[in-house]
Amino acid sequence: MDFDLYCSNKKYLDIISVIYFIASCIGGLVFPSLADNYGRKKIMMVSILIGSISIIVLGFSYDIRVLIVTLFITGFFLNGYETICLVYVTEISAKRFRNFSTVTLLCFWAISQLIFAIIY
Repeated sequence: MDFDLYCSNKKYLDIISVIYFIASCIGGLVFPSLADNYGRKKIMMVSILIGSISIIVLGFSYDIRVLIVTLFITGFFLNGYETICLVYVTEISAKRFRNFSTVTLLCFWAISQLIFAIIY
């Protein structure tokens, strides 16, 4: 669906482009403390589950408002997953390889973001 995002509805384009990143920032701030309080594995599984469901719902969005809300939920939960994965990689890596494994994870994340930007 194209949601008629042209001319008079251009205000939605700005909202759509910003809403995911605002949600990602909030998720990046909230999930580390949730993971510390309730356990990383449990919070990571919840964020993967809800993030995956929200991506599926995002594909079937029928209205611009549903799209915006679902995009916010997706950004919030998927950034929580990414943050917890970074902590896991740092914790399970041997001290000698910790910097390498963390930098490698972040490089692959950056490459995936570039590919996403090209595809999207």
